[in-house]
This record gives sequence, C-alpha cells and structure tokens, in this order.
Amino acid sequence: MPRTTAPAVLVSLWLATWGVALLAATRAYGAPPDDAGLVMPPPRACIDGAAWAELAGDTGFYAPEGLSQEEIASAMQDFLPSLARCVPAGRALSAQLTVHMEVACTGRVRRVSTVEDGGLPSPIVACLQDTLRYAPLPAHDAAEGFDFDYRLRLMFIAPPARR
Repeated sequence: MPRTTAPAVLVSLWLATWGVALLAATRAYGAPPDDAGLVMPPPRACIDGAAWAELAGDTGFYAPEGLSQEEIASAMQDFLPSLARCVPAGRALSAQLTVHMEVACTGRVRRVSTVEDGGLPSPIVACLQDTLRYAPLPAHDAAEGFDFDYRLRLMFIAPPARR
C-alpha cells in the first residue's frame, strides 16, 4: 500500500473543502458585483515606512515590503468563496488560472488582470476579475502600491440531476 505524504493529504483536504464550498454555487456568471452583496472594503490607513533610526546601517534607504505571502493567503481565504457567484448553477468546472492584482497601500484592490485564463469562458473570467476587486487585503507600506500574481484553482462539482 503506497504511503500518503502530508502535502498530498493537505492538498486533498483543500480540494475537498473547495468542492463542498463551491457546490453551493447558484448564481449565473455576469451578475453585477453589487447584486451579489459584495461591498468595497473601506480604505485603511497606509502603514508608515521605517523610521530613519530603524534603518539597518543607517543607509538612508528604505525599501517597502508590501504584503507577505501569509498576509495575502490569510486575507484571500475568507474571500474566495465569493467567486462561486461567477459559475452558472449546475455547471461542473475545473480550471487553474492566474491573475495579477494591484493593491493600493490602503488595502483596496486597484486592478485585476488575467495572466492565464485556464481555458475558462471570457464571461466567467470577467466576473472573477470584477469580484476579486472587492477582496479586503491588509494595508501595507508600499505607498505606490503593491502588485502580485495569484494562482486560483477552481473546482465546481455539478449537483446530481433530479429524478
């Protein structure tokens, strides 16, 4: 009997959780975000850069850190089920796509663009982009904004046909 590694178990649990959560998708794609009850998160105060006294070696140069992977993952975890609104009711779907997100220092998403659409129909991709603009990310210290690529693995299981 083959041994299952811890990462394989975690991935299986993650996929199962997404499958169950996304099974409840009942909205057709293309609905306007405000129709889904999404609200743009309030802007937060930008985080100040390091004080001059805190600079390593007192070089006079400060490079903002932006958002860490942990901050992004934590913020997106609760928001991702909102993407279910973009998949038509009863449609089975499995895709992996990558989006590019630009986030103001206030934590508000400025722009979302698609890097790789995973073969999804353009109305679904457009809906995903629109919905991701409502993601409440934390404030950060990059005054000009922070951008990152985010990979989404979507798995929607169609409900069984009624008899």
